[in-house]
Amino acid sequence: MGAFTTALEHVAFAAQSSPKTNLAAAATGYVVQEYTDGTSNSGPVTCFAVNGTMAFISFLVKNGPDKGQYRSFIVVDGGQPVMGVPTDSYSDCGNQTNNCFTNNCYPQTLLRGNIVVSSGS
Repeated sequence: MGAFTTALEHVAFAAQSSPKTNLAAAATGYVVQEYTDGTSNSGPVTCFAVNGTMAFISFLVKNGPDKGQYRSFIVVDGGQPVMGVPTDSYSDCGNQTNNCFTNNCYPQTLLRGNIVVSSGS
């Protein structure tokens, strides 16, 4: 889960997979991406996979200009911010043709916020 701001957008999300299945496509949660141009996309998490401190999240846009499209992103938990500066990383992968898919991801520098990734074990 996390909330953070880059030069291009503000993102807030919560995502988890079912402890019973641990399948990426059995994910729940919600994502809101607000862009500097005043538009935003939001929708339910449809895919969530964790590898160490890195997580992949995909969601189906239910509200916003990309309604009906899957969007995805990758986050890395780098620990707590140091003197207010985030140590985490974020890559926006944009619209995707399928759920649980990443292609052409664009890394962005976090200006503020925090990301927490946990495998739950």
